[in-house]
Amino acid sequence: MDVLAPILGSVGILATLGWILRSYLAHRRQLKTTALQAELQGKLLDKFNSTDDLRTYLESDVGERFLLSATVEQASPLRRILGSVQVGLILTAAGMAFLTMESRFTDTHDSLGMIFIGTLSLALGIGFLVSAAVSTRLSRTWGLLNGHKTDEL
Repeated sequence: MDVLAPILGSVGILATLGWILRSYLAHRRQLKTTALQAELQGKLLDKFNSTDDLRTYLESDVGERFLLSATVEQASPLRRILGSVQVGLILTAAGMAFLTMESRFTDTHDSLGMIFIGTLSLALGIGFLVSAAVSTRLSRTWGLLNGHKTDEL
């Protein structure tokens, strides 16, 4: 474990910094998108001369889409499900790799460390995959993926 600790620590720190940077950039992009949407929607609403014109517009199909787009974030179950599948596959593969590499270490501390990390990664990966499968099933049942609700569960 003495050999693995610095390597795993470095990888962990880099992964954490990468995740923080990715989250920050996604947040900035979301803020810019929201600001641009609000500005565009404000300009569009300013174009109407009377409340009757605005009411007529909002009752039309285009107006309904405008109201739906006014929400800050649309639910995207497919994106979240695919994210869970990606993380699950990566963690499962990493866990299997750690468990496979365990036999190459002669020191029991290193071997136990590999078993621990491998088992943890494998369990988390399988958990993410099961979560994605359940989310897919529920999203289809509730009509979030294919647009129509089904009664089966």
